[in-house]
Amino acid sequence: MEVISGLNDTNQAQISKYLKYFRQKRESSIKLVNAEIKDVKNDRLNEDVYSKDDVEDVLDFLNSALRVISINLTYIVFFF
Repeated sequence: MEVISGLNDTNQAQISKYLKYFRQKRESSIKLVNAEIKDVKNDRLNEDVYSKDDVEDVLDFLNSALRVISINLTYIVFFF
């Protein structure tokens, strides 16, 4: 990494750990999003025809779940 090459070895290691941690958190968040989508598909999408209200309810539910994941990730980034 060119950006951290001017730092001493201790600081480079610290930044590398920091970046690794956030890569893992990003991957974890992506897995959570995929799990929420899968849950919605399995639990809420079991009919062939849906009304507008049904679709809005499913999307609102998914939006709420994704918002919680986003807030948790923001909290981790802000307070880390």
